[in-house]
Amino acid sequence: MLSIFKREFKSLFTSVIGWVFIAAMLFVTGLYFTVYNLLQAYPYVSYSLQGAIFLFLIAVPILTMRVFTEERKQKTDQLILTAPVSVRAIVFGKFLAMSLVFVISVVVVLFYPLVMSAFGTVDMGQAYTSIFGYLLYGLACISVGMFISSLTENIVISALGCFAAIFVTYMMSGFCSMISSDGNILTTILSAFDMRTRCLNFMSGTFDLTSTLYLLTIIFLMLFLTGQSIQKRRWEMTRSSLTTGVFSGTFIIITVAICVVINVAVSLLPTTITSIDVTGNRLYSLTDQTKEFIQNMEDDVTIYVLGTKGGDTTLDMTLANYASSGSHITVEYKSPTTYPTFYQTYTDTAPTEYSMIVVSGDNSKVVDYSDVYEYEIDYTTYSQSVTGYDAEGLLTGAIYTVTGEASAKAYILTGQDEQDVGSDFKDVLDKQNIAYEEIDLLTKDSVPEDCDFLIINAPAKDFSDEVADKIISYLESGGDAFITAGVQEDDMTNFNRILSVYGMGTTGGLVLDNGDQNYVGYPYMIAAIPNSTDLTQSMSGQYLILAAGTGLTVSDDTDDITATVIASTSEEGVVKMNPSEMTTYDAEEGDLSGEQVLIAFLEKTVSDDGNAVSNGESADASGDESDAELSTSTAVVVSGLYFLNDDYNASVSDNNAAFFGASVSKLADLGDSAISIPVKDYEMSYLTITEGSTVRLSFVFTVVVPVVLIIIGLIIWVRRRRR
Repeated sequence: MLSIFKREFKSLFTSVIGWVFIAAMLFVTGLYFTVYNLLQAYPYVSYSLQGAIFLFLIAVPILTMRVFTEERKQKTDQLILTAPVSVRAIVFGKFLAMSLVFVISVVVVLFYPLVMSAFGTVDMGQAYTSIFGYLLYGLACISVGMFISSLTENIVISALGCFAAIFVTYMMSGFCSMISSDGNILTTILSAFDMRTRCLNFMSGTFDLTSTLYLLTIIFLMLFLTGQSIQKRRWEMTRSSLTTGVFSGTFIIITVAICVVINVAVSLLPTTITSIDVTGNRLYSLTDQTKEFIQNMEDDVTIYVLGTKGGDTTLDMTLANYASSGSHITVEYKSPTTYPTFYQTYTDTAPTEYSMIVVSGDNSKVVDYSDVYEYEIDYTTYSQSVTGYDAEGLLTGAIYTVTGEASAKAYILTGQDEQDVGSDFKDVLDKQNIAYEEIDLLTKDSVPEDCDFLIINAPAKDFSDEVADKIISYLESGGDAFITAGVQEDDMTNFNRILSVYGMGTTGGLVLDNGDQNYVGYPYMIAAIPNSTDLTQSMSGQYLILAAGTGLTVSDDTDDITATVIASTSEEGVVKMNPSEMTTYDAEEGDLSGEQVLIAFLEKTVSDDGNAVSNGESADASGDESDAELSTSTAVVVSGLYFLNDDYNASVSDNNAAFFGASVSKLADLGDSAISIPVKDYEMSYLTITEGSTVRLSFVFTVVVPVVLIIIGLIIWVRRRRR
């Protein structure tokens, strides 16, 4: 085998074929590297490789067209066939020689992530997994070209046959989708010839064991069939063609069947075993919280996807992980073209394509595809980019919702021109299986008995005496509340009366923080880092945005009230008492200055009959001790008109929503049963590359290296011709 390898490898480099192949591969990969990674500053080498794999359709036929064809044409193959060398050694030696030529080009590609890392953060695991998939795909294409070359003695037919075979595998996924959007037996069979999709699986951030086995199987089968083709020619010199054909045909069928069975068996394994998430942020992996919840499920759940598989490979992998994480979850794809009215069974409003409907028994919940990704807009260019991926959080929350009763019930107060609660924050409630609805207490006798906590979101006008009394009665009976307070210029007597249940109040006016590091854009858009508490233990060093709030006053702890300040302004805090007339952000006459409370967590001990508790005991009107049991009324009070606003939440990477989630979990007393999966970062930061570095690197990778290789190849070829 070694002698065959040396002979073939030398022939590739004494002609120009080997040099041209390497130069062409490096030119195209370098060109895509320049466009995607240097000019557009994407930190993913997979973008370049996905664009470059089309070159295999042209380069591989040129590399492999002569490997057996030319020897058959010149009858020199008979020297090999009659030599004391096994067919296995002949085939494998030639394959190794051509593979090494390809590997040389891949070695240069290995430096791409290292070059990129000099200009920013690069996910090395994802980068080198992409290169591994690129390598396997190239080797599989070379093995196909070898087999085609062994079938003919015409070089043109060999090249065209190799091109056609690779082209069919390259376009197979498109052919399958044209035949059937939902898949059938025919498309299942045809997908066995889809090598490109297997390559792309590596470039999406997963090390796919099924794709690895598939491509290795293709290489093995092509080398095996090449060996059979050569073996038949060798045997034809001494034995009848009929006997050889029967033997070879039987052997081929058995070998192919074994390979198919092995691949099918591996494909039936759970995705959690066959697919390894190599992304730095574990984009496709399910969190331990989700896994534990799924394993403890007792009800069957079906996730219907309103689209065809392959429409979003990232979401497909997430769904595959759900399906393989427990026996109670099934994923089914329902193409809107085939099932245009399918959604009407579960909702009157048509969801966007690729939305999901989570169903368990008679319960269902729609997870709209528009909520799966979070976006950020660059207002300098008005371009939009994906920043977050929330599929797991939404799906786990939906499964939690449809498989049981709500864990708690929240009422969102209306009637005082409150701010709307953003969809990000309603998603938080959904994820924790907290049911919610709006309520106007003017139309109710009291706060409903099933209310676990109230949400009072920055009322613009004061409460009526009647409504305030209902809220106070609810709180003093052990009710809980999440309250935000916006900028105030009007009298808010009853609002302050509600806060006084916890020994709190508002200063009125507009709170500012003039510390340079404590605001964004304007001093009234305060960026506050919360103190370390139970509510903020997962938010160490993370900013909350508190815009257009009012000052809060918090009394010292008493026997029945415990107050914990979670966030405050710096010592440069200011409360503008007449914000509509302010002329400066600094303190003026009548303004308050100094540290101002922004967020407080309060607990008040009350009896279940609503009587106040003093000195740790409950007393009735006559002074006798009461037999009423003690309970706790809890509140989280936040200064910020737009604290529950989606746009402001996005500006601090969902930290406001994370704090809200921790708060409502505490208010609803969910404890360890709370399920809240944070949004996963979708993309790393763009590379920061100077124009000079871009020009120099692109010149080296797309011009210098390929041209030098071509020149060396021509020199060697000319010198050889002159001998």
